[in-house]
Amino acid sequence: MVETTAIRECNAPFASEQHAGLVCVFAGATSGIGASTLERMALMLHAPTFYVLGRSAARFASQHAKLESLNPSCKVVFLEAEVSLLSNVDSVCNQITAAEQKVDYLYMTERTTIEKSMHDEDIGLEQRWSPLAVVNHTTTMTSLALEHFAANDKQITFLHAFPGWVRTDIFARRTAPVSSGVAWRVTLAAIRGLVTVVMLIFGMSAEDSGERQAFHLTSDRYSPGAWRISPKSDQISAPGVLEKYRERGWPERVWEHTLRVFDKALAIGSDSVLN
Repeated sequence: MVETTAIRECNAPFASEQHAGLVCVFAGATSGIGASTLERMALMLHAPTFYVLGRSAARFASQHAKLESLNPSCKVVFLEAEVSLLSNVDSVCNQITAAEQKVDYLYMTERTTIEKSMHDEDIGLEQRWSPLAVVNHTTTMTSLALEHFAANDKQITFLHAFPGWVRTDIFARRTAPVSSGVAWRVTLAAIRGLVTVVMLIFGMSAEDSGERQAFHLTSDRYSPGAWRISPKSDQISAPGVLEKYRERGWPERVWEHTLRVFDKALAIGSDSVLN
């Protein structure tokens, strides 16, 4: 376990080293852990450029002003995009690559948990879809995909960090769809209340979590390769579910599946345009 005091002691020297001109892309940094990480990085870098992807420039305006007040030397570029839409992702990527020669840090908030076994025979969850299965598959497939990336590019560090319980408003903002029945509305309210209590008792603050994520991004303890990081900033190396997937070639298989999904989605999109 890396104590919070040790994290701060590591981040402080990095900030004093005046790392200048770094380009950072943040997808999912308009609230919660991502916002705290972005603010901490703004304090640790000299004359950085931050590209922030989000749905509303208007809602980001106050945070934009705060970042510039924290570090007057930073350049903040907000790119309005719904990153769940591939066309939006293509658009912002084209804008960034047109303006920059390289990206030093890419930070994405995905809200995953720890790796779990998947439905191996139904990797796309076409037969066994459920919210829990989606989370489990997304988490495990992300770790496997990052291992595939790392095997094919020896110069990049890929981190999959699970932040643990963090006191944010992510659950408080969850509301039942209009079409939901009374039972589900009551159940969701009870879940929100329970999670709020658990977070208050066991969760770390968003500021402390942001400090840790900034440490993960800037620390030289993570060399090029694929790393899985625990809520306490330790490397997760104990035997788990990934070993059986590695032995059967799943890192490459997961990426091949992902490309097929992309191809299918893009083909449907092309047909829609033609029609």
